[in-house]
Amino acid sequence: MPSEDIRQLKTRYFRYLDAKDWVGFETLFATDAVMDFRSATGQEQDETALISGAQNFTAFARDNLNAATTLHHGYMPEIETTSPTTAHGV
Repeated sequence: MPSEDIRQLKTRYFRYLDAKDWVGFETLFATDAVMDFRSATGQEQDETALISGAQNFTAFARDNLNAATTLHHGYMPEIETTSPTTAHGV
């Protein structure tokens, strides 16, 4: 994946998460993605901190963050070059 694609992916992650756009958020992950939060929680044996699947991870994020105000600062603009002389940005 080219570096520009990675930058765009990370930018969308922040924007979708902060906007609570759970439909968009889920599209960022492979359907068979695995999120491992065991070391982050300090509970290496806690299998509930191992989340499998984009749908399950999105549900986890939604359930834990939907009521929270989040504001990520990634300083990565989402820019699409639309022609040799024009672009669109978010």
